[in-house]
Amino acid sequence: ATNADVIGIYTDAGTSDLYCFVRKAGLTTLNLLLGTVVAGATYKVAVSWAGTAVKASVNGGAVVSGTASNMPTSLSSFNNSIDTVWNGQLSDVKVFTQALSDNTLRQLTT
Repeated sequence: ATNADVIGIYTDAGTSDLYCFVRKAGLTTLNLLLGTVVAGATYKVAVSWAGTAVKASVNGGAVVSGTASNMPTSLSSFNNSIDTVWNGQLSDVKVFTQALSDNTLRQLTT
């Protein structure tokens, strides 16, 4: 995708809150709070979407969901360029061709 059409995750440097966001045509259409992160801890995050419904689980926890007002029509690439510092490592990415159930999201992140 491009910076104009993205589904991604980020942490807010001021609060350490973890978010999943959707951006369509340069406009943020969903900013879903997933929880708060602690420096030095390991996190597993799984995100799934179908239509405008977005769901996510962190470290096997309860699934958080939200609805984007608009979704990108095509996401065809993975991009690990970020404009803020993670101060960490990304160790594994898996892409599935179908939306995942709440139970699968939790299992993937335990």
